[in-house]
Amino acid sequence: MRAARLHEIGGSFSIDELPVPTPGPHDVLVRVEACGVIPNLRNVVTHFPSWYPFLPLPALPAIFGLDAAGTVAAVGEGVRSVRPGDRVYVNPGLSCGECRYCKQGEPTRCDAYTFMGYFGFGQGSQALFERYPYAGYAEYMTAPVANLVRLPDSVGTVQAARFGYMGTAYSALRKSGLRPGQSVLILGATGTLGVGAALLALAFGAARVVVVARDRNLLDRLVQIDPQRVVPVQLDGSAIHPRVRELVPGGVDAMLDTLGAKAPAELSVDAMQAVARGGRIVQIGGVAGPIPIDPHPFMCAQLQYIGSLWFTAAEGDEMVAMIASGQVDLDVLEARPYALERLNEALEDIQTQANGFTNFHIAHR
Repeated sequence: MRAARLHEIGGSFSIDELPVPTPGPHDVLVRVEACGVIPNLRNVVTHFPSWYPFLPLPALPAIFGLDAAGTVAAVGEGVRSVRPGDRVYVNPGLSCGECRYCKQGEPTRCDAYTFMGYFGFGQGSQALFERYPYAGYAEYMTAPVANLVRLPDSVGTVQAARFGYMGTAYSALRKSGLRPGQSVLILGATGTLGVGAALLALAFGAARVVVVARDRNLLDRLVQIDPQRVVPVQLDGSAIHPRVRELVPGGVDAMLDTLGAKAPAELSVDAMQAVARGGRIVQIGGVAGPIPIDPHPFMCAQLQYIGSLWFTAAEGDEMVAMIASGQVDLDVLEARPYALERLNEALEDIQTQANGFTNFHIAHR
């Protein structure tokens, strides 16, 4: 099979020929049909060893590719729930399976939590990279059967290649406690995370989805999805929170911070002041901090600041059910396919041409 592998940090990916892997007893072999290309991957394979040395990368040469979807090609001898021919999305989140968090169904709390084809979070990550060295920028990959999200006929593999950021927003909205009829502020709403968060917030029944971003044209595209409920606030140098409180008297019930690492933390601090008493602020973008929090106002207003990492396969099942039912319309996303040998080109293009409506992905032939 062909696979795009990185041989040195900061280098380009090369196309290598490798044997098709064999799945373990409780694993599956997936023929990858599409895999997302995300803006942060170039940072990961260039800067993470110096920026975040505590977030380990797989030993090189390595196959990357975070958001893979395709068809089950073979199953291990212990697999009963899926069979060859089933269409699936592969949740890349791996955990040890043995700690108390894994046992209680919270794998993202595992100290060894690791993304196949991306990076890890602890000392146990390298062992997981070695157990599952294949990822979405290969024609085939192995994965634990427990990581699969089944795809109905109404959900395409190209749409599923966007599920990583969609699922991250879905899990964050659940943690925010957002209820039908309430309001939510999405900071950085026109990015990959933000657009998915806006679509899902509407599906959750939010009465007001306040979308905050710089690009007026992209904000207008969000408004067009639901002009009655989507409320735009353009970043123009003036304070965010008084404008939001004017639009939503009393403040919003929840806030999702989807800003990336390069965004100024001051924007987050400003927007947090638009959250109503008892509201929840959920961080999913990884804005570079530190973010100052004054404990006394947080206590008096009963605010909560929550970090949310990725999503579970079970949450992926829930999200897919919403998409399949028509509650979430992914037709607003524009497919931008690249052949595997054009991966380096895709990583360059996404730095300057990406917006939250564009679905950059590798399409395997």
